[in-house]
Amino acid sequence: MSAASGPVLVIAAHPDDPDFLAGGTIARLAKQGREVGYLILTNGNKGSGDRSVTSEQLAAIRAQEQRRAAHVLGVRSVGVPPLRGWRVGRHARSQARCHS
Repeated sequence: MSAASGPVLVIAAHPDDPDFLAGGTIARLAKQGREVGYLILTNGNKGSGDRSVTSEQLAAIRAQEQRRAAHVLGVRSVGVPPLRGWRVGRHARSQARCHS
């Protein structure tokens, strides 16, 4: 069996998910010369207990953190569609109801 080659796209629901869940594997792939990119499905604007930070500020903070973490691991690109955090979950639940 030969080793896989070519680009790798990591798709995750939230900023920091790929780093915490698969950071070691992602770093190894990048070190082996694979072109690694992220597609983060939500912008991370939810989930902070700090009421002084707006959703827009939180999304910007998380985007910056995600780009920095990805850079450390060797990820070449990070894409984040302009979706709010809760919409993906709500859509998934409605899809599950349609298919059950």
